[in-house]
Amino acid sequence: MVEGARGCWWGEKHHCTFCGLNSSFMEYRSKSPDAFYDEVVRQVERHQVLDLYVVDNILDMKYLPTVLPRMHESDPLAGRPGQRPAGHREPEQPGAEADGQGRHRLSERTDCCGTPRP
Repeated sequence: MVEGARGCWWGEKHHCTFCGLNSSFMEYRSKSPDAFYDEVVRQVERHQVLDLYVVDNILDMKYLPTVLPRMHESDPLAGRPGQRPAGHREPEQPGAEADGQGRHRLSERTDCCGTPRP
């Protein structure tokens, strides 16, 4: 589990009616994009897993142009013999079909979420 932020930047201004946070937990604070990325990489390398649970109430919008592209482009376990967990497989998207070159595309038989079309 990793946490990049606590509280809710949206809820500080417009408390959602369905939200379970009360005002004492609403104040928003987040780690810098570099600090959050470094923590994710440390956890992946330490525990030899690629699946992490992010437990933030809401994503820090600064992470969209900074952290997420870095995560997408990096593979902290690549190039190190024996570093991938035993039996590791890349996750498959429902409804995705391999194109023969290791890339996947959505099947024409499914919608954008992988749900079969009639």
